[in-house]
Amino acid sequence: RSANCASPSTSDTRLVTITIGGNDIGFIPVILACSTPGTTKDCLKAVVASQTAMVLRLPSALKQVYSAIKRAAPNARIVAVGYPRLFSGTDCSPETDYTRAEQLAMNIATDVLNASIAATAAKSGIGFVNPTKTFNGHAWCDQNAWINGTAFTAPLQLNAGSMHPNDAGQTGYATLVAKGLKNRPLRTR
Repeated sequence: RSANCASPSTSDTRLVTITIGGNDIGFIPVILACSTPGTTKDCLKAVVASQTAMVLRLPSALKQVYSAIKRAAPNARIVAVGYPRLFSGTDCSPETDYTRAEQLAMNIATDVLNASIAATAAKSGIGFVNPTKTFNGHAWCDQNAWINGTAFTAPLQLNAGSMHPNDAGQTGYATLVAKGLKNRPLRTR
């Protein structure tokens, strides 16, 4: 059985997959700072602050989460799943103004985030799966996008599903994780 946020981990749990870290490093403030026309300077400042958090604060927070999962599910294989790059250089929404420079900066920040997660996962003795290649050609605004666009519920408030994988993206994640598990099967008792 697999555990997720909705089902508690136990000693019977055999697999836990977790994607965590984006909100901890200021994902929402970055998206908001970068979405407004004429705010490239503010966007890049938010991206730098986010990258600083990835390096200075995120690893210790991840270690705590990974340790808690290990305690709650001692017989489980734990796999940290990284984040896809969200942008391909095109902004297709009349509600936003993500410049090419802003999109590039946010994609680079995603690579830094994935590197931080991967390094912390390795030090914690858990697996890591990087979705970057799997999501190539499926960024927001791509013809076959696997990412929901930015949707605002009010000025400066994001809809909960904004910039998260859509159904096709979730399938892409599942396929990637399954492939990783096939290469390194679950432990058996």
